[in-house]
Amino acid sequence: NDTYLEYLPGNFGRLANLRILELRDNYLMILPKSLSRSTELVRLDIGQNDIQQFPEVIGRFTKLRELWIDSNSLSSITSVIKPLENLIHLEASNNMIEDLAPEIGYCTQLSDLSLSINNLMKLPESIGQLSNLTSLKLDNNKLYSIPESIGQLSSLEELMLMSNFLDKIPSSIGLLRKLQYLNIDENMLRLIPPEIGSCTKLSVLSLRSNKLTKVPPEVGHLSSLRVLNLVRNSLSCLPQSLLNCDNLVALWLSENQSKPLVPMHSEVDPHTYEQVLTCFLFPQVPLIPKDVNVENEKSENAETQSSARHISFVDMKATPKVPEKPGQLRRA
Repeated sequence: NDTYLEYLPGNFGRLANLRILELRDNYLMILPKSLSRSTELVRLDIGQNDIQQFPEVIGRFTKLRELWIDSNSLSSITSVIKPLENLIHLEASNNMIEDLAPEIGYCTQLSDLSLSINNLMKLPESIGQLSNLTSLKLDNNKLYSIPESIGQLSSLEELMLMSNFLDKIPSSIGLLRKLQYLNIDENMLRLIPPEIGSCTKLSVLSLRSNKLTKVPPEVGHLSSLRVLNLVRNSLSCLPQSLLNCDNLVALWLSENQSKPLVPMHSEVDPHTYEQVLTCFLFPQVPLIPKDVNVENEKSENAETQSSARHISFVDMKATPKVPEKPGQLRRA
């Protein structure tokens, strides 16, 4: 690691019994074909180099359990990965990957897959074949959708989807019964599927900076939920069923919020006539960018910015007293 290597000698492949090879933080562009003789490799780290194409020789390392190829200049993960049926950890973040080959579905022992900070616009349906996957990181890509097959990841505990272009989440997410951490911050979501209520192990749900106008009542079924982040959306209330989340210790609704939980009170939604929860942080007001090009609107825009930065209050009319439920979230 970190030895200014630009290439490996051709006879490097004579190390037939090599099990661990770490070449991180060098200037490598390729791996020699002779390395294909090192079939005993179980760990290969070629992160932080100048590799532009997924090395074909990697397909010969059928005993490989860990592959670190992050921080290179890869544009794709090719079908070369198909024979790596023993691979458990694949770290390929911080590249320029646009295409993930369907053959990734053959790596059925994968437990951790990190593809953060790439240029992925879609995922292959075969991603659902990774039934042993516990952590999937897809943040900071260009994803517009998630395949329905995501629901087949029965062992998944962590799903990171921040900073993409997602406007919806497939209803099959409700099949992820072991999911504990779900982060979909900074996307374009307008709704959350009600099936989310079936993810009863979910502990942290972060939906910051989306376009949500409503939270489904089924969120009240998330008995393990401890943190819910809804900052920077377009919500005017929350479902009354949220009072059932007895383990909730943090409900973030505004960047100006001084405490993780604020008193809530119940009222009737004038549009649906349903009992809902509200507080002085509703309705949420999205930040409006200031138009610096129009001088005669400068003052008006400044006022808009100022009001957006402060807490918005709503008229708190008296409502009939409702019996208290046990739990951290309480009414005012």
